[in-house]
Amino acid sequence: MRIIIALGLLMALAFPQATLAADDAEWTFTVAPYAWFAGINGDVTVKGRAVDVDTSFSDLFDALDFGFLGYLEAQRGRWGVFADLNYLDFSLDREATKSGAAINAELDLTQWIVEFGGLYNFFKREIGGAGSEQWIVADAYLGGRYWDVDSDLDVEIAVPGGAMQAEFSQDASWVDPMVGARLQVDLPRRFLVHLRGDIGGFGIGEASHFSWSAMGLLGYRLADWATLLAGYRTLSVNRENDFDTDLTMRGPIAGVAFTF
Repeated sequence: MRIIIALGLLMALAFPQATLAADDAEWTFTVAPYAWFAGINGDVTVKGRAVDVDTSFSDLFDALDFGFLGYLEAQRGRWGVFADLNYLDFSLDREATKSGAAINAELDLTQWIVEFGGLYNFFKREIGGAGSEQWIVADAYLGGRYWDVDSDLDVEIAVPGGAMQAEFSQDASWVDPMVGARLQVDLPRRFLVHLRGDIGGFGIGEASHFSWSAMGLLGYRLADWATLLAGYRTLSVNRENDFDTDLTMRGPIAGVAFTF
């Protein structure tokens, strides 16, 4: 049975704080259950053999064996820390015919993505007049994005008179340094806009050649401690070291942010 746990403790970096006017001397914590309806495009190379990955969310949902995403942030005054866990385990089947031979490839991919770091609030201003409780808030963050990928490729080639089968496995883990920023603007009638983006990798050591993430959200405050959010997120990685991968995950995202 395929199990999907979409309980996030995700992303104050993805999902904003519900109370921006909180006392700066107090700690603020944010957790946010969410769902990310993402598809995956790109390719993965296992032992020199490239496998094309072009999977919509519906296909990925069918292929997903287990998934867990979680985030926690703590902030006091201008400073804060965050950690995000993202785990996916899925299997993909591909069939093709080449030179009269039927080829079936099955890719089992287990992936950890862990984002971590610190953030700094460099701009915060009330708009709409004093006491309006509408704010523009901008933060910068610096940290890392840890990747751990475990791949198994099973290839079967059917030819006249029989079949040939081969199995390949490859594991890799690395850390991409990343730097980014987020911006939140309160709108009238309890609405808000939240934007976030970062870049990382830079080919440093074993890091990716380049990785990046971008997100845009529209939110509605149900209360000072709860905010509904919906938008779109993209996460992309390109790496050409011991584990060649060029993948982009993108799709709508929605959730509820709780602040206390």
